[in-house]
Amino acid sequence: MCSSDLAERIALLTKSVAEKQVAADAAAKAEKASRDALAAATAELTMAQKNQQEFPVQNRQAQEQLTKAQADIKAIQAQQATQQAQADARQMVLADLRQSLARYQEAARKTPANPAPATAAQLATTYITHVEKESKEHAAAAAATAAKVAPLQKTITDAQAQMAQRTQAMAALPKRIEALQASIKAINARLPAETAANQQAQDRKSTRLNSSHEWISRMPSSA
Repeated sequence: MCSSDLAERIALLTKSVAEKQVAADAAAKAEKASRDALAAATAELTMAQKNQQEFPVQNRQAQEQLTKAQADIKAIQAQQATQQAQADARQMVLADLRQSLARYQEAARKTPANPAPATAAQLATTYITHVEKESKEHAAAAAATAAKVAPLQKTITDAQAQMAQRTQAMAALPKRIEALQASIKAINARLPAETAANQQAQDRKSTRLNSSHEWISRMPSSA
């Protein structure tokens, strides 16, 4: 065999091997893509079916939290109303005591020889100090009570938002599950053929590569 024929034969073999390699790679890629798609669809289907079972339970739990938070706010509002009534009453008492103190002080100035007005003024001052201290303590308690409302309102807002999101997601789940099941069915239907095609392509590649190596090994030495 002349050198030009040999070179041509080698070129043809090289091309054939390359073509078989391309076909084998394409078949392997097609099978892998289907298997990856099957795994992804199966995982999503499992999650969708899990959500379909869990979302109603989670919504009931959220509704319970929401109802409790609303009841807590209602109780706090009743407590605030009581605290406000008590605060108003203390302000009225303070106003009366201050008016009385002013009268006692005026009487003490007018009748310095009479100790009764001065004694009454001291007593009124003591009462005023006590009520003012009590008012400050109750104001702090009222502020602490009011501070409980904001977290409860956030709980309500969050629960409502989560319930709305889950309700919307639940409405879309049946169609999504149906689509995923159809996709899985279609992939499973074509996967055996793709697997067989990939195996055949790999076998053809190996056979062609082996035959090329055998032909080259049988070539006579140029020496």
